[in-house]
Amino acid sequence: MSTLSPLGWILIIFLIVLTIGINLSLFAGNKKKANPNSWGAKMQAAAKTMKDPFQREYEKIDHLAQKVEKLKNGTNKELLDGDKNE
Repeated sequence: MSTLSPLGWILIIFLIVLTIGINLSLFAGNKKKANPNSWGAKMQAAAKTMKDPFQREYEKIDHLAQKVEKLKNGTNKELLDGDKNE
């Protein structure tokens, strides 16, 4: 069994330090507040869009449906009370 040269030990230590440094930076970046313009947030938004491409449209349709329901309920109350313009 041959021993490692000093250069081999230096490379091994460098790789270990590099790996630990990358992991620590990833964990620290994950702990920070979510920045909507960050790369991670953009990737999550892209993944969400891939899962449900029409999510925004569905939200808009639901919002519109709620407004229509409120309008219908408000109109029905006005019809029961009589026309206010007469």
